[in-house]
Amino acid sequence: MGVQISSEISSFPSVHSLSLLGNRTGFLVSSFDVSSENRIYFIQSDFFAEEDALPSQLVDAVAALPTRECSYGLSDAGQIQQRQSYLSAVAQLIREIRKGSVSKVVYSRTVSKKSDFSDGRLPFLYSDLQKDNPEACVFWFCIPDVGMWMGASPELFLRKRNSTVETVALAGTQTSPKEWTSKNREEQAYVEQYVKRTFERVGLTDLDLDGPQSAKAGHVFHLKTAFRAKMPESVEWTSVLESLHPTPAVCGCPKDAAQRLIRQMELSERSFYSGFLGPYWGDGDFEFFVNLRSMRIVCDEAILYVGGGITKDSNPEDEWQETELKSMTMGRLL
Repeated sequence: MGVQISSEISSFPSVHSLSLLGNRTGFLVSSFDVSSENRIYFIQSDFFAEEDALPSQLVDAVAALPTRECSYGLSDAGQIQQRQSYLSAVAQLIREIRKGSVSKVVYSRTVSKKSDFSDGRLPFLYSDLQKDNPEACVFWFCIPDVGMWMGASPELFLRKRNSTVETVALAGTQTSPKEWTSKNREEQAYVEQYVKRTFERVGLTDLDLDGPQSAKAGHVFHLKTAFRAKMPESVEWTSVLESLHPTPAVCGCPKDAAQRLIRQMELSERSFYSGFLGPYWGDGDFEFFVNLRSMRIVCDEAILYVGGGITKDSNPEDEWQETELKSMTMGRLL
């Protein structure tokens, strides 16, 4: 794993500008809604450590931090949505979807949990999260005046190795992989079709699909289709990234209509939630994941972000229960 104990952080105003990264190696963090205000951050790696080790340099660096104040989490996490408010909002979204202007909207909410986040405990929380989620991308970062986040994402967004790129269409949630409902299959199909069209549109070749099949992520199962394709030299990796984000797995479809409803109806700014993050290697290869199953640390409070795909066949109570299940990844840690 890459570790930074210094404070070398760069920011970029757009996905396209990431071509300026050059041969630097580090960790990239992007917001859901990239703009001049919601920039993309690049955290330079100071050194690399074994995945199952908690580097003493990291523990010492965290212990040496100044007293953590809300400047590390800024008290703008938005309004915590209560159950009845959530159910009403989802019912309203279902009505909008049935009118025909949008097929799917991913609606999210936040959950607040008090916990002990004394600086000496944070590295060990991170270590526990790694042990509990061996198949996930486990991350922890703090950008001063922006926020501190920790999470374990089960969803690959985009991986590039030489001229090969890979992604997954991951959607639908159940506690058991048996007898997937038509609602879940439809929800996952939107993502699969979107990824396929996007790869073809940007000029990727030799497209190979595998799935959909059940995939376990923590306490739940999802439907997943894996994609692999070749990226010709004429195609810029930033163009693929820019075209793909955000997918229907975290936004909806059509993308623009779903984003408008998200901005209108969600009570909290998503910030980095449902954006993408992961390691970038100086040779141009990278492995980015969707920022899911994550929390924002604000003083002695954890703000957990959870969401689900709403379609015409959704049931508000079922959607609430799905978000409750998804909150368990970080909730159990606390």
